[in-house]
Amino acid sequence: MKKITFIVAALLGVASFAQVQFTANPGEGVSVPNSNSLADCSKMETSADVTNGFGNTAGNEVADNFVVAQNEIFTINRTTVRLITTAGNVYPSVTVRFYEGAGTFPNTRVLVERVIVPTSQDVVATLNGGALEALEVVLDFATPVVINGVSTGPSNFWISVFTPTTAAASNFLQTLDETADTTRAAFRSGTDATAAWANTFNGGMTLQFAAYFIMEGDCSTLGVDENKLSQISVYPNPVTDVLKIKTPSSVEITSASIYDVLGKNTSVKVLNNEINVSGLSRGIYILNLETSAGKLTRKIVKQ
Repeated sequence: MKKITFIVAALLGVASFAQVQFTANPGEGVSVPNSNSLADCSKMETSADVTNGFGNTAGNEVADNFVVAQNEIFTINRTTVRLITTAGNVYPSVTVRFYEGAGTFPNTRVLVERVIVPTSQDVVATLNGGALEALEVVLDFATPVVINGVSTGPSNFWISVFTPTTAAASNFLQTLDETADTTRAAFRSGTDATAAWANTFNGGMTLQFAAYFIMEGDCSTLGVDENKLSQISVYPNPVTDVLKIKTPSSVEITSASIYDVLGKNTSVKVLNNEINVSGLSRGIYILNLETSAGKLTRKIVKQ
């Protein structure tokens, strides 16, 4: 395994959006070094200059895309963001979500969600006469987030953050211009899972491409069996009646179990790669598959 760091772009928005430019407090510099040492295989879309921000992050989540290489497993252990907030404010928690999505926007369904108490929140700059502070917020995952690439080529994923627990009046994410990234950040309500994604606001203004956003972890190459597992698809999801499982011709399903959020086996059966879930109550379930290529787990939403 090799250490990997991804740095990607993101922007945050609120109901009344604000793109702001900050001024340095007298005697305080606004150019600060990246405190994280970057690994050999790192990707960067960032700047050390804390001069621009976009917000407010307390009500909306913002997502930006990142790419996992062909046949790669990306195991994410840490995410770091720079948030500009009312002086003296700290964040009780930050919500981080991951999505699939090959196009302009993420998919609606959340792939993984983590609500994290920050490991550290260091002031890296004071702004606007001391009224605001730029915090480098480090978020460590107690359980790593595993993103699996596929054998057919690079895969596009998205990461988002929002800060619903803060009581501060001002909450911005450090932003910057970045022309190398051709996919704009996207935003939506952080509390409405059915809300549509967008990248324009205030009558046609567009989000910038970049903001300070780091993902760190390990990357490794999928083995033969892992390649086969990555090609298994479970659909539709959300599901109403029948859940279908599509596998490569060389993979056989040996057993399937669906558990509710309390860990109770629902005792549904798989027949011809289909599972009838019409009798289950609405909610979130965990599908455990055992196949000739290994075990696979998926989150299922029953409507």
